[in-house]
Formats: sequence, C-alpha cells, structure tokens
Amino acid sequence: MTPKVFRQQSEIRYGNLASRFFALYTPDDPESQKQSLRDRGMSSMYLWALRSKTTMHAPIYTYYFSEPTPWPEHPEFAAFHTSEIPYDFGNLDKGEHPYSDVDRRISRQMVGYWTNFFRTGNPNGGQLPPWPAVRTGTAATMEIGPKTEARPLMGQEKLAFWADYFNSPVSKDTPYR
Repeated sequence: MTPKVFRQQSEIRYGNLASRFFALYTPDDPESQKQSLRDRGMSSMYLWALRSKTTMHAPIYTYYFSEPTPWPEHPEFAAFHTSEIPYDFGNLDKGEHPYSDVDRRISRQMVGYWTNFFRTGNPNGGQLPPWPAVRTGTAATMEIGPKTEARPLMGQEKLAFWADYFNSPVSKDTPYR
C-alpha cells in the first residue's frame, strides 16, 4: 500500500486516535505498516481473551504462527492466516511446497500441542516448549515458528493504544474494521 493510501485509510479508521496511531506506526515504512496490522490482530486476540477469562472456566491459549510458507513462486506471502493448517495436521508432505526439516519439526510441535489440548484442555506436555495461558498483567502469546516460545505481545504503549481503540466508538463506526 502506498504511504498516501495507508495514511488516508488510517485517518478514517482511527479517527480522533489517528495521531496516536501515527506516533507508533510510520506510514512511509512498509514494515511499520505490516507491523500495525500484526499488532492490531494480536492485540484484538489478547484483549478478547482477557475479557473472555472473566466468564470462562478454562484457561485460554493464544498463538502467533511465524513460519513462512516455503512457496518459491510467492515468497511475498510469508506466514499468513491459515498457513499453519498443513502443520497442524502433520501433512506437510501432502502438498507441493518444498518443506524443510525445520518445517517438519514445527509441525511435530503443533501436532503435539493440539493432541495435548484435545486430551486435557492444556497444550503443554512432553518435551514441548512451555505455552502459558493468557493472564492479566502479562501481555504475551506463544510464537510458533523456527523458534517456538512465549513472547511479549508488544510494548505497553502500543497495547494501550489498541485497548483504547477497540473500546472506542470509532472502532465500531469505521468502514475499515
């Protein structure tokens, strides 16, 4: 997206919070644009999980999948929504992508996490890296990728912006939800 279009859409999307948004994310930097989208998704997931914890009687586990799909024809796609599905089910060899040993290790981890979760309601167990449940005061998520580990969600200033945005009327009135 061009910086001009990104700025225009952000001004509409964030309304009276746009100046705070631009202090955190630079429209002229494509990586900053992408990071704003990642942060928006991760913060909405985390904030939803925190709200849900008040009425749910089971722990909530969130994750961020970061392993790029090995797709020589489209390297620009990297890791995207649903790209973890072949890893989840342990069927990397069913497709045409040139998966590596690292991909296979990630897939074994994911199959292990999901199997544990389906059996016990907790993804942890065995030799898997520990996956913490969502908890108040610790904005973190599990990153599943080449290095699978719990990681901070984002800085407090960014998380405060997203919390204010999602709790504001402007988040419900924008055409760019």
